[in-house]
Amino acid sequence: MPPFVLEPDQVLSLRFRARRNVDYSDTEELHVIADSLASPITQGRLLIIYCRGQQVVRESVVIPLVTEAQNDFAKRLAIVTKDFTEVPAVQPKQVMDNESGFPIPR
Repeated sequence: MPPFVLEPDQVLSLRFRARRNVDYSDTEELHVIADSLASPITQGRLLIIYCRGQQVVRESVVIPLVTEAQNDFAKRLAIVTKDFTEVPAVQPKQVMDNESGFPIPR
């Protein structure tokens, strides 16, 4: 697990998955989410913090992104809500902290 130590000629590839907290009981909010996904996400902003000797360096960078399931999610959201007219039958799930295995309170 982080922090990662890289040699000058090494590369680290990271895969990010973003998941926001969705209130499936609010069809208007679901429609807003689907509309916001109509255009592909093409970039992300990262704050990179690392040490260079004893100095802590903070860099804000913009990176290009390629989405894999964005369009699928928006289409399925419209299907399960019958074009945002019905609340889908979705059971709430507790968000778990991967390292401890304990639920994270909301």
